[in-house]
Parts: sequence; C-alpha cells; structure tokens
Amino acid sequence: MFKKLSHNDLLSSAVILLLLTVLAHSTGLLSRVDNLIFDIGQKLQQSPAPDDVIIVAIDENSLSKLGRWPWPRTTHAKLINRLQQEKAAAIGLDIVFAEAGAAEADEALTAAIKQANNVV
Repeated sequence: MFKKLSHNDLLSSAVILLLLTVLAHSTGLLSRVDNLIFDIGQKLQQSPAPDDVIIVAIDENSLSKLGRWPWPRTTHAKLINRLQQEKAAAIGLDIVFAEAGAAEADEALTAAIKQANNVV
C-alpha cells in the first residue's frame, strides 16, 4: 500500500521545503498572516478601558488650543506636574522629541520627570 521513500525522494522533499521556507520568509508572507491573526484576535478580545485609566492624547482639539506641533518641552513638563498634583499612579509618556529644544525647556522637562518619579 505505501511505497518506501528512497534517499532521493527525501532529499527532493527537503529541498522543496527549504525553497518554500525561503520564499515565505523573503516575501514576508508569514508576517502578514501573523499580523492578520493578531488583528482578528484583538477585535475578538476587546474590552472597555478601566475606569481608573485616563489617556491624555495629542489630538486636533489640543492642537487648536495649544498651537501647532511640536510643543515646547515646558508644555509637557507642566502637564507632568499637573498629573503629579492629581496623584497619578503612573504616567506613560510616548513622544519623540526629534527637534532641538531650548536648554531651559529640556531642564524643566527633566526636572518634572524626576520629581514625579513615576514617568515611563
């Protein structure tokens, strides 16, 4: 019923599998499938945000009130100081400061982060 595989059959199969693996890796096909599965999983596991978490975001409203981006580092320092006054348990800061800033503004932001002692 089953034919015994020869050495050449096994070698040919290994080469074909190796070529398929290289092709899948070089085209990024597997990462696309992985991302798709991750996205579907995230949609299936959605849950409301906890009541004790507040996200302070940079949006169109804040841009219209505070001016165009990038804002001075002193603005971020004031926000950190305000959050510390409100007894924030933790402050997550996810901003890339790519533009050069004034030394005083850098020092104000550094001092606010050190004083809060809960900024990541």
